[in-house]
Amino acid sequence: DMEWMRNSGMENTVKSAVQRGVPIFGICGGYQIMGRKISDPLGSESGGEIDGMGLLDIETVFSGEKRQTRISGKFCNIGGFFSCLSGADFYGYEIHMGRTNSTEQHLTDCGGSVRGDVVGCYVHGIFDSAQVSGALVKRLFEAKNLTFNGTVTDRRQYRDKQLDILADTVR
Repeated sequence: DMEWMRNSGMENTVKSAVQRGVPIFGICGGYQIMGRKISDPLGSESGGEIDGMGLLDIETVFSGEKRQTRISGKFCNIGGFFSCLSGADFYGYEIHMGRTNSTEQHLTDCGGSVRGDVVGCYVHGIFDSAQVSGALVKRLFEAKNLTFNGTVTDRRQYRDKQLDILADTVR
């Protein structure tokens, strides 16, 4: 992915966005490539080593084992654009290879990294809770000098209701 980002020009686009003050939130592979280096000594993906974008002071080393787990926690007290998430509860799951070491401030009580308006973590579904998505939508509206008057939906609860409807229909 990092090679594609670099060869396609997307890396420069992302870095340019960061320089313009655009907030960036990387999840899983997006988190890894925002770091300084990704190493794959066992050839789990493509082998070797590649420099990341250097947006976060993190290094990832792939291993042969894939981490797959449900996860929940709280956002740490963070500054910058994503400060609206401080203390918010989240849930989701992790599915990734390797380990990421960071010298940055933690994003959540389960890890992740923060450097100003650039953040990243391994939690897929982190935006699903109404508390998290609601805070982000409101913050995005504020950034555009707009007022959010809508409602927010907890994606997990919505998905569960839809699955219940499907199950009832099949029954």
